Amino acid sequence: MMKRLAMYLLYGVGLIVLIYLGVRYSEMLKVTYQSDFNYMPFIFYNALFSVIMGAYLALPQVITQLRKPGAIKYDWLKLLIIGLPALLICFSWVLFLYIPSHELSQHLGIMYFRFGTLGTFMAGVAGGYILLNSLTKVQEEEPFWEKSKILAKIPKILALAIGGVLILYIGLNGIIHPLKLISVQGYVSDAEHYTVMEGQEPPKEINYQFNFQNWPRDKNAGYLFEKDKIRIEPKERLFQLTENSFSMEKEGVRNGSGFSSEGNVFTLTISYRIKPHEIIDPWNVDKVSPELLQEIKEALYDAELVIEEGIKGKRYQLQDFQ
Repeated sequence: MMKRLAMYLLYGVGLIVLIYLGVRYSEMLKVTYQSDFNYMPFIFYNALFSVIMGAYLALPQVITQLRKPGAIKYDWLKLLIIGLPALLICFSWVLFLYIPSHELSQHLGIMYFRFGTLGTFMAGVAGGYILLNSLTKVQEEEPFWEKSKILAKIPKILALAIGGVLILYIGLNGIIHPLKLISVQGYVSDAEHYTVMEGQEPPKEINYQFNFQNWPRDKNAGYLFEKDKIRIEPKERLFQLTENSFSMEKEGVRNGSGFSSEGNVFTLTISYRIKPHEIIDPWNVDKVSPELLQEIKEALYDAELVIEEGIKGKRYQLQDFQ
């Protein structure tokens, strides 16, 4: 009696500690992603934590089962029919953000929004419970499907095949669906959100509008631009102009967090404010001469788009898209 009481107390304390530490770490990740806009660790951890919770809830029953005599068995059929669908629901938002394939990710997104945050968490608990609870010992006569070696292997083969294909697909995701720049449009316009006095011209800005395929949904373009992970590097004529006539001051990113109605086509606009070296109007220091403005327009595509993504960076010659 006392032994059981001690075990229950120990298990209860462990559950409380697990919940406390898990929630604390989740809050820490939330604070981190609010500052660096990298929310993938937060989302992945919450999904994984729900699975760990489910496995912990199954722990007493599994320990009791393993103490019994008999051969250790894993119920692959239970995992295949109940566990894998629950885990898929749990990680649906993680997969939606990670997989750029529009045909596949749209179903994952629908799945997540159908179940919501609470539903996916509960699915993770159920999946974690089944994942560990499927481990048992068998000492009685096996069912007919266990007697047949071929039938007994089907659930195991299917479960491992589904898991293996999913892991392989995620691992080769960058090769199967590489980031691709499909079009570039460069233009000069009046800078937005500036207050000017009557009779003055607004500052000018250089804009580059890019259309990408397979842009990773977990990459925040605004944050990457702020940290110079996405940038325009002037070349040839544009470089000479930035050296002698004007400077490019980072203005911002527009449409950097959404996808177009065409599926996985992502539109990103990068803007740089034009700061002329020579002041031609003391009352309007940002005024650009018509001659310089024309030179800038003619040299817009003499530049590279640089994206520092992971270990390998990507460089795109804008002249190839002119």
